[in-house]
Amino acid sequence: MRKGICHLCDKEKDLAESHIIPKFVYRWMKNTGGQYFRTALNPNQRIQDGLKNHLLCFACEQKFSKYEKWFADNIFFPHLQNSSRFLEYDENLGNFIISVLWRRLLLNKINGQEYFEKVFNDWKLYLDKKTVLQNDKIHLLFLGDIWGEDSQPNEFVHRYFTRATDTNIAEIDDDIIVFAKFSRFLVFAELNSNKQNFRGTNVYFEKSRFPFAQYIDNGKISLYFLDRAEKVFNLALSRISEEEQAKILFEINKNSKKFWNSDAGKSVISDINNEVKPYTVDEKMKYVCDICLTSMNEPEGHLLRTYEIIQSQKYWKFIFSKNSYGIDKEGLQQRLDYFKEISSSPTPWIICDNCISMFNLKNIDKNKAYINKWISTKGKFKPNKCGDFRNYLGEEEIKRIPGMIAGIN
Repeated sequence: MRKGICHLCDKEKDLAESHIIPKFVYRWMKNTGGQYFRTALNPNQRIQDGLKNHLLCFACEQKFSKYEKWFADNIFFPHLQNSSRFLEYDENLGNFIISVLWRRLLLNKINGQEYFEKVFNDWKLYLDKKTVLQNDKIHLLFLGDIWGEDSQPNEFVHRYFTRATDTNIAEIDDDIIVFAKFSRFLVFAELNSNKQNFRGTNVYFEKSRFPFAQYIDNGKISLYFLDRAEKVFNLALSRISEEEQAKILFEINKNSKKFWNSDAGKSVISDINNEVKPYTVDEKMKYVCDICLTSMNEPEGHLLRTYEIIQSQKYWKFIFSKNSYGIDKEGLQQRLDYFKEISSSPTPWIICDNCISMFNLKNIDKNKAYINKWISTKGKFKPNKCGDFRNYLGEEEIKRIPGMIAGIN
Protein backbone atom coordinates (compact mmCIF):
# COMPACT_ATOMS: atom_id res chain seq x y z
CA MET A 1 0.00 0.00 0.00
CA ARG A 2 0.99 3.63 -0.37
CA LYS A 3 -0.45 6.94 0.79
CA GLY A 4 -2.66 8.91 -1.58
CA ILE A 5 -6.11 10.27 -2.31
CA CYS A 6 -8.70 7.54 -2.89
CA HIS A 7 -10.35 8.15 -6.26
CA LEU A 8 -13.77 7.09 -4.94
CA CYS A 9 -14.18 8.63 -1.47
CA ASP A 10 -11.63 11.46 -2.08
CA LYS A 11 -9.99 10.87 1.31
CA GLU A 12 -6.26 10.61 1.93
CA LYS A 13 -5.58 7.03 2.99
CA ASP A 14 -3.37 4.06 2.29
CA LEU A 15 -4.20 2.95 -1.26
CA ALA A 16 -4.58 -0.69 -2.21
CA GLU A 17 -3.65 -2.09 -5.62
CA SER A 18 -6.86 -2.33 -7.64
CA HIS A 19 -7.57 -4.54 -10.64
CA ILE A 20 -9.73 -3.27 -13.49
CA ILE A 21 -10.63 -6.81 -14.53
CA PRO A 22 -11.39 -8.72 -11.29
CA LYS A 23 -8.72 -10.97 -9.81
CA PHE A 24 -10.94 -14.08 -9.90
CA VAL A 25 -10.85 -13.90 -13.71
CA TYR A 26 -7.07 -14.29 -13.71
CA ARG A 27 -7.27 -17.14 -11.20
CA TRP A 28 -9.70 -18.90 -13.54
CA MET A 29 -7.37 -18.29 -16.50
CA LYS A 30 -4.48 -19.84 -14.55
CA ASN A 31 -6.55 -22.86 -13.59
CA THR A 32 -7.71 -23.42 -17.17
CA GLY A 33 -4.66 -22.67 -19.24
CA GLY A 34 -1.33 -21.39 -17.98
CA GLN A 35 0.53 -19.90 -15.05
CA TYR A 36 1.60 -16.65 -16.71
CA PHE A 37 0.04 -13.73 -18.56
CA ARG A 38 1.41 -11.40 -21.19
CA THR A 39 0.01 -8.10 -22.35
CA ALA A 40 -0.24 -7.10 -26.00
CA LEU A 41 1.84 -3.97 -25.32
CA ASN A 42 4.62 -5.85 -23.52
CA PRO A 43 4.45 -9.54 -24.45
CA ASN A 44 8.08 -10.14 -23.50
CA GLN A 45 7.32 -9.75 -19.80
CA ARG A 46 5.63 -12.64 -18.01
CA ILE A 47 3.31 -11.61 -15.20
CA GLN A 48 1.44 -13.76 -12.69
CA ASP A 49 -1.55 -11.49 -12.19
CA GLY A 50 -3.59 -8.90 -14.04
CA LEU A 51 -2.51 -5.28 -14.22
CA LYS A 52 -3.11 -3.28 -11.02
CA ASN A 53 -3.03 0.39 -10.04
CA HIS A 54 -3.16 2.25 -6.73
CA LEU A 55 -6.66 3.64 -7.14
CA LEU A 56 -8.73 3.00 -4.01
CA CYS A 57 -8.43 2.89 -0.25
CA PHE A 58 -8.96 -0.41 1.52
CA ALA A 59 -12.58 0.37 2.50
CA CYS A 60 -13.60 1.27 -1.07
CA GLU A 61 -11.69 -1.70 -2.47
CA GLN A 62 -13.62 -3.96 -0.09
CA LYS A 63 -16.89 -2.48 -1.30
CA PHE A 64 -16.00 -3.43 -4.87
CA SER A 65 -14.74 -6.84 -3.72
CA LYS A 66 -18.23 -7.66 -2.40
CA TYR A 67 -19.71 -6.96 -5.85
CA GLU A 68 -17.00 -9.07 -7.48
CA LYS A 69 -17.62 -12.01 -5.15
CA TRP A 70 -21.33 -11.84 -5.89
CA PHE A 71 -20.67 -11.84 -9.64
CA ALA A 72 -18.21 -14.73 -9.38
CA ASP A 73 -20.61 -16.85 -7.30
CA ASN A 74 -23.84 -16.05 -9.12
CA ILE A 75 -22.92 -15.34 -12.75
CA PHE A 76 -19.31 -16.07 -13.70
CA PHE A 77 -18.81 -19.66 -12.55
CA PRO A 78 -22.46 -20.79 -13.00
CA HIS A 79 -22.37 -19.65 -16.65
CA LEU A 80 -19.00 -21.27 -17.35
CA GLN A 81 -20.18 -24.52 -15.77
CA ASN A 82 -23.53 -24.52 -17.59
CA SER A 83 -23.75 -22.02 -20.45
CA SER A 84 -27.48 -22.69 -21.01
CA ARG A 85 -28.40 -21.70 -17.47
CA PHE A 86 -31.25 -19.19 -17.11
CA LEU A 87 -29.44 -16.92 -14.64
CA GLU A 88 -31.17 -14.79 -12.04
CA TYR A 89 -29.67 -11.60 -10.62
CA ASP A 90 -30.36 -8.54 -8.49
CA GLU A 91 -28.94 -5.03 -8.09
CA ASN A 92 -25.50 -6.50 -7.28
CA LEU A 93 -24.98 -7.24 -10.96
CA GLY A 94 -25.46 -3.61 -11.98
CA ASN A 95 -23.20 -2.50 -9.14
CA PHE A 96 -20.49 -4.91 -10.27
CA ILE A 97 -20.63 -3.78 -13.90
CA ILE A 98 -20.53 -0.09 -13.02
CA SER A 99 -17.64 -0.63 -10.60
CA VAL A 100 -15.61 -2.24 -13.42
CA LEU A 101 -16.51 0.28 -16.12
CA TRP A 102 -16.03 3.26 -13.79
CA ARG A 103 -12.46 2.12 -13.13
CA ARG A 104 -11.91 1.98 -16.90
CA LEU A 105 -13.06 5.59 -17.23
CA LEU A 106 -10.85 6.46 -14.26
CA LEU A 107 -7.77 5.17 -16.09
CA ASN A 108 -8.60 7.48 -18.98
CA LYS A 109 -8.93 10.39 -16.57
CA ILE A 110 -5.58 9.62 -14.92
CA ASN A 111 -3.93 9.40 -18.35
CA GLY A 112 -5.41 12.74 -19.46
CA GLN A 113 -7.75 11.16 -22.02
CA GLU A 114 -11.47 11.58 -22.67
CA TYR A 115 -13.35 10.01 -19.77
CA PHE A 116 -16.94 11.26 -20.20
CA GLU A 117 -16.99 13.37 -17.08
CA LYS A 118 -20.76 13.50 -16.62
CA VAL A 119 -21.13 9.71 -16.63
CA PHE A 120 -17.93 9.28 -14.61
CA ASN A 121 -19.14 11.58 -11.83
CA ASP A 122 -22.62 10.07 -11.81
CA TRP A 123 -21.19 6.57 -11.37
CA LYS A 124 -18.68 7.78 -8.77
CA LEU A 125 -21.36 9.35 -6.58
CA TYR A 126 -23.60 6.32 -6.99
CA LEU A 127 -20.83 3.88 -6.05
CA ASP A 128 -19.97 6.04 -3.05
CA LYS A 129 -23.66 5.80 -2.00
CA LYS A 130 -24.23 9.54 -2.32
CA THR A 131 -26.77 9.86 -5.16
CA VAL A 132 -29.35 7.97 -7.22
CA LEU A 133 -27.96 6.54 -10.46
CA GLN A 134 -28.80 8.47 -13.63
CA ASN A 135 -26.74 6.77 -16.35
CA ASP A 136 -28.01 3.20 -16.17
CA LYS A 137 -27.75 1.95 -19.78
CA ILE A 138 -25.55 -1.01 -18.94
CA HIS A 139 -25.39 -4.42 -20.58
CA LEU A 140 -24.04 -7.94 -20.18
CA LEU A 141 -23.59 -10.18 -23.19
CA PHE A 142 -22.80 -13.85 -22.59
CA LEU A 143 -20.23 -15.00 -25.14
CA GLY A 144 -20.38 -18.56 -26.41
CA ASP A 145 -17.71 -21.19 -26.99
CA ILE A 146 -18.12 -21.59 -30.75
CA TRP A 147 -17.09 -18.71 -33.03
CA GLY A 148 -17.23 -20.40 -36.40
CA GLU A 149 -18.14 -23.83 -37.77
CA ASP A 150 -15.33 -24.81 -40.20
CA SER A 151 -14.65 -21.12 -40.95
CA GLN A 152 -14.22 -17.91 -38.95
CA PRO A 153 -13.58 -14.19 -39.63
CA ASN A 154 -9.93 -14.22 -38.49
CA GLU A 155 -7.45 -16.58 -36.88
CA PHE A 156 -7.83 -15.26 -33.33
CA VAL A 157 -11.57 -15.12 -32.63
CA HIS A 158 -11.76 -18.14 -30.32
CA ARG A 159 -8.81 -17.01 -28.23
CA TYR A 160 -10.21 -13.49 -27.98
CA PHE A 161 -13.88 -14.21 -27.29
CA THR A 162 -13.36 -17.15 -24.93
CA ARG A 163 -10.14 -16.24 -23.12
CA ALA A 164 -8.80 -12.71 -23.55
CA THR A 165 -9.21 -9.79 -21.17
CA ASP A 166 -9.71 -6.42 -22.83
CA THR A 167 -11.18 -3.04 -21.96
CA ASN A 168 -11.53 0.22 -23.87
CA ILE A 169 -13.76 3.11 -24.86
CA ALA A 170 -15.01 2.41 -28.37
CA GLU A 171 -16.35 5.00 -30.81
CA ILE A 172 -18.27 3.21 -33.55
CA ASP A 173 -19.85 5.72 -35.92
CA ASP A 174 -22.36 7.60 -33.72
CA ASP A 175 -22.18 5.08 -30.88
CA ILE A 176 -19.80 5.30 -27.95
CA ILE A 177 -19.48 2.51 -25.41
CA VAL A 178 -17.10 1.67 -22.60
CA PHE A 179 -16.53 -2.06 -22.29
CA ALA A 180 -14.69 -4.75 -20.41
CA LYS A 181 -14.33 -8.19 -21.99
CA PHE A 182 -13.15 -11.18 -19.96
CA SER A 183 -13.59 -14.93 -20.39
CA ARG A 184 -17.04 -15.48 -21.99
CA PHE A 185 -18.46 -12.14 -20.83
CA LEU A 186 -18.75 -8.70 -22.36
CA VAL A 187 -20.00 -5.91 -20.08
CA PHE A 188 -20.55 -2.48 -21.55
CA ALA A 189 -22.38 0.79 -21.11
CA GLU A 190 -23.76 3.30 -23.57
CA LEU A 191 -22.00 6.65 -23.14
CA ASN A 192 -24.20 8.60 -25.50
CA SER A 193 -27.93 8.71 -26.02
CA ASN A 194 -28.01 6.99 -29.39
CA LYS A 195 -30.40 4.06 -28.78
CA GLN A 196 -29.24 0.73 -30.19
CA ASN A 197 -31.01 -2.58 -30.63
CA PHE A 198 -29.35 -4.46 -27.79
CA ARG A 199 -31.83 -7.24 -27.14
CA GLY A 200 -31.73 -9.30 -23.97
CA THR A 201 -28.50 -7.68 -22.77
CA ASN A 202 -29.97 -4.89 -20.62
CA VAL A 203 -29.17 -5.12 -16.91
CA TYR A 204 -31.72 -3.78 -14.43
CA PHE A 205 -31.03 -2.70 -10.86
CA GLU A 206 -33.59 -5.03 -9.37
CA LYS A 207 -34.33 -8.72 -9.11
CA SER A 208 -34.58 -10.12 -12.62
CA ARG A 209 -33.23 -12.84 -14.88
CA PHE A 210 -31.66 -13.03 -18.30
CA PRO A 211 -33.80 -14.16 -21.24
CA PHE A 212 -32.74 -17.07 -23.40
CA ALA A 213 -32.13 -14.83 -26.42
CA GLN A 214 -29.40 -12.21 -26.56
CA TYR A 215 -27.96 -10.37 -29.52
CA ILE A 216 -26.72 -7.00 -30.74
CA ASP A 217 -28.19 -6.05 -34.08
CA ASN A 218 -25.38 -3.78 -35.23
CA GLY A 219 -22.93 -5.19 -37.76
CA LYS A 220 -20.42 -2.41 -37.16
CA ILE A 221 -20.19 -3.21 -33.47
CA SER A 222 -19.57 -6.85 -34.41
CA LEU A 223 -16.87 -5.74 -36.84
CA TYR A 224 -15.25 -3.62 -34.15
CA PHE A 225 -14.76 -6.59 -31.83
CA LEU A 226 -13.65 -8.91 -34.64
CA ASP A 227 -11.11 -6.30 -35.69
CA ARG A 228 -10.12 -5.83 -32.06
CA ALA A 229 -9.39 -9.55 -31.75
CA GLU A 230 -7.08 -9.43 -34.75
CA LYS A 231 -5.30 -6.24 -33.69
CA VAL A 232 -4.68 -7.33 -30.09
CA PHE A 233 -3.09 -10.64 -31.03
CA ASN A 234 -1.18 -9.30 -34.04
CA LEU A 235 0.27 -6.53 -31.87
CA ALA A 236 1.50 -9.09 -29.35
CA LEU A 237 2.97 -11.30 -32.11
CA SER A 238 4.79 -8.33 -33.66
CA ARG A 239 6.47 -7.46 -30.35
CA ILE A 240 7.31 -10.81 -28.79
CA SER A 241 10.92 -11.98 -29.11
CA GLU A 242 12.03 -15.37 -30.40
CA GLU A 243 13.41 -16.12 -26.93
CA GLU A 244 10.02 -15.56 -25.29
CA GLN A 245 8.26 -17.61 -27.98
CA ALA A 246 10.63 -20.47 -27.15
CA LYS A 247 9.72 -20.12 -23.45
CA ILE A 248 6.04 -20.43 -24.30
CA LEU A 249 6.62 -23.59 -26.33
CA PHE A 250 8.77 -25.01 -23.55
CA GLU A 251 5.99 -24.43 -20.98
CA ILE A 252 3.43 -26.10 -23.26
CA ASN A 253 5.65 -29.09 -23.99
CA LYS A 254 6.35 -29.74 -20.30
CA ASN A 255 2.86 -31.22 -20.18
CA SER A 256 1.46 -30.91 -23.68
CA LYS A 257 -1.47 -33.27 -23.10
CA LYS A 258 -2.67 -31.22 -20.14
CA PHE A 259 -2.41 -27.97 -22.08
CA TRP A 260 -4.17 -29.13 -25.23
CA ASN A 261 -7.00 -30.56 -23.12
CA SER A 262 -7.36 -27.32 -21.18
CA ASP A 263 -9.77 -24.51 -22.00
CA ALA A 264 -6.89 -22.41 -23.33
CA GLY A 265 -5.59 -25.24 -25.49
CA LYS A 266 -9.01 -25.95 -26.95
CA SER A 267 -9.43 -22.30 -27.94
CA VAL A 268 -6.09 -22.41 -29.80
CA ILE A 269 -7.07 -25.65 -31.56
CA SER A 270 -10.38 -24.11 -32.68
CA ASP A 271 -8.55 -21.14 -34.18
CA ILE A 272 -6.02 -23.39 -35.94
CA ASN A 273 -8.55 -25.82 -37.40
CA ASN A 274 -10.98 -23.34 -38.94
CA GLU A 275 -10.55 -21.74 -42.35
CA VAL A 276 -10.37 -17.94 -42.27
CA LYS A 277 -13.03 -16.16 -44.32
CA PRO A 278 -13.58 -12.36 -44.27
CA TYR A 279 -16.61 -11.04 -42.41
CA THR A 280 -18.88 -8.56 -44.14
CA VAL A 281 -21.63 -6.43 -42.66
CA ASP A 282 -25.15 -7.32 -43.70
CA GLU A 283 -27.33 -4.25 -43.29
CA LYS A 284 -30.45 -6.36 -42.87
CA MET A 285 -31.67 -6.74 -39.32
CA LYS A 286 -31.21 -10.16 -37.75
CA TYR A 287 -33.12 -11.31 -34.70
CA VAL A 288 -34.47 -14.43 -33.03
CA CYS A 289 -37.88 -15.59 -31.90
CA ASP A 290 -38.40 -14.89 -28.20
CA ILE A 291 -40.09 -18.27 -27.80
CA CYS A 292 -38.20 -20.91 -29.82
CA LEU A 293 -35.01 -18.90 -30.56
CA THR A 294 -35.28 -19.49 -34.33
CA SER A 295 -33.10 -17.01 -36.26
CA MET A 296 -34.89 -14.58 -38.56
CA ASN A 297 -34.09 -11.80 -41.03
CA GLU A 298 -36.24 -8.83 -41.93
CA PRO A 299 -39.11 -8.81 -42.80
CA GLU A 300 -39.92 -12.12 -41.09
CA GLY A 301 -41.90 -12.43 -37.88
CA HIS A 302 -44.56 -10.61 -35.87
CA LEU A 303 -44.50 -8.23 -32.90
CA LEU A 304 -46.75 -9.00 -29.92
CA ARG A 305 -47.43 -7.42 -26.55
CA THR A 306 -47.15 -9.23 -23.21
CA TYR A 307 -50.90 -9.34 -22.60
CA GLU A 308 -51.27 -11.17 -25.93
CA ILE A 309 -48.60 -13.70 -24.98
CA ILE A 310 -49.81 -14.74 -21.54
CA GLN A 311 -53.38 -15.54 -22.63
CA SER A 312 -52.22 -18.42 -24.83
CA GLN A 313 -52.55 -21.90 -23.37
CA LYS A 314 -50.40 -23.28 -26.21
CA TYR A 315 -47.61 -20.87 -25.27
CA TRP A 316 -47.59 -21.94 -21.64
CA LYS A 317 -47.69 -25.62 -22.57
CA PHE A 318 -44.66 -25.15 -24.80
CA ILE A 319 -42.72 -23.24 -22.11
CA PHE A 320 -43.54 -25.63 -19.27
CA SER A 321 -42.60 -28.64 -21.38
CA LYS A 322 -39.37 -27.03 -22.56
CA ASN A 323 -38.30 -26.20 -19.00
CA SER A 324 -39.74 -29.37 -17.38
CA TYR A 325 -41.98 -27.39 -15.03
CA GLY A 326 -44.33 -30.02 -13.60
CA ILE A 327 -47.49 -29.75 -11.50
CA ASP A 328 -45.89 -30.80 -8.21
CA LYS A 329 -45.20 -28.17 -5.56
CA GLU A 330 -41.78 -27.29 -6.98
CA GLY A 331 -43.06 -27.18 -10.55
CA LEU A 332 -46.00 -24.94 -9.69
CA GLN A 333 -43.65 -22.52 -7.92
CA GLN A 334 -41.39 -22.50 -10.99
CA ARG A 335 -44.40 -21.76 -13.19
CA LEU A 336 -45.45 -18.92 -10.89
CA ASP A 337 -41.94 -17.44 -10.81
CA TYR A 338 -41.71 -17.59 -14.60
CA PHE A 339 -45.12 -15.95 -14.96
CA LYS A 340 -44.12 -13.14 -12.59
CA GLU A 341 -40.91 -12.62 -14.51
CA ILE A 342 -42.43 -12.12 -17.95
CA SER A 343 -45.89 -10.76 -17.15
CA SER A 344 -44.78 -7.14 -16.79
CA SER A 345 -42.21 -7.17 -19.59
CA PRO A 346 -41.93 -3.58 -20.90
CA THR A 347 -40.67 -4.57 -24.34
CA PRO A 348 -42.56 -6.19 -27.23
CA TRP A 349 -42.10 -9.83 -28.17
CA ILE A 350 -40.65 -10.99 -31.48
CA ILE A 351 -42.47 -14.12 -32.65
CA CYS A 352 -41.56 -16.27 -35.68
CA ASP A 353 -44.01 -17.46 -38.34
CA ASN A 354 -44.20 -20.92 -36.73
CA CYS A 355 -44.79 -19.81 -33.14
CA ILE A 356 -47.45 -17.26 -34.16
CA SER A 357 -49.86 -20.20 -34.49
CA MET A 358 -49.85 -20.45 -30.67
CA PHE A 359 -51.85 -17.24 -30.42
CA ASN A 360 -55.46 -16.50 -31.23
CA LEU A 361 -55.02 -12.97 -32.51
CA LYS A 362 -57.91 -10.81 -33.65
CA ASN A 363 -55.89 -9.02 -36.30
CA ILE A 364 -52.64 -10.72 -37.22
CA ASP A 365 -52.00 -8.12 -39.92
CA LYS A 366 -51.58 -5.51 -37.19
CA ASN A 367 -48.87 -7.59 -35.51
CA LYS A 368 -47.15 -7.96 -38.87
CA ALA A 369 -47.32 -4.19 -39.35
CA TYR A 370 -45.75 -3.76 -35.92
CA ILE A 371 -42.69 -5.87 -36.83
CA ASN A 372 -42.25 -3.91 -40.05
CA LYS A 373 -42.25 -0.65 -38.10
CA TRP A 374 -39.89 -2.15 -35.51
CA ILE A 375 -37.52 -3.09 -38.34
CA SER A 376 -37.72 0.32 -40.02
CA THR A 377 -36.80 2.02 -36.73
CA LYS A 378 -33.94 -0.44 -36.00
CA GLY A 379 -35.66 -1.83 -32.94
CA LYS A 380 -36.75 1.49 -31.42
CA PHE A 381 -40.48 1.13 -32.09
CA LYS A 382 -42.69 -0.02 -29.25
CA PRO A 383 -46.44 -0.38 -29.90
CA ASN A 384 -48.99 0.82 -27.39
CA LYS A 385 -50.22 -1.50 -24.64
CA CYS A 386 -46.77 -2.88 -23.87
CA GLY A 387 -45.92 -3.53 -20.23
CA ASP A 388 -47.93 -4.95 -17.32
CA PHE A 389 -50.78 -7.10 -18.67
CA ARG A 390 -53.12 -6.01 -15.88
CA ASN A 391 -53.45 -2.63 -17.51
CA TYR A 392 -54.92 -4.12 -20.68
CA LEU A 393 -57.06 -7.11 -19.65
CA GLY A 394 -60.45 -7.25 -17.98
CA GLU A 395 -60.98 -8.66 -14.49
CA GLU A 396 -62.41 -11.99 -15.74
CA GLU A 397 -59.55 -12.46 -18.21
CA ILE A 398 -57.01 -11.85 -15.45
CA LYS A 399 -58.69 -14.34 -13.09
CA ARG A 400 -58.63 -17.06 -15.78
CA ILE A 401 -54.85 -17.02 -16.30
CA PRO A 402 -53.58 -18.53 -12.96
CA GLY A 403 -55.96 -21.48 -13.26
CA MET A 404 -54.92 -22.07 -16.83
CA ILE A 405 -51.22 -22.01 -15.88
CA ALA A 406 -51.66 -24.39 -12.96
CA GLY A 407 -53.81 -26.86 -14.91
CA ILE A 408 -51.54 -27.46 -17.91
CA ASN A 409 -50.08 -31.00 -17.95
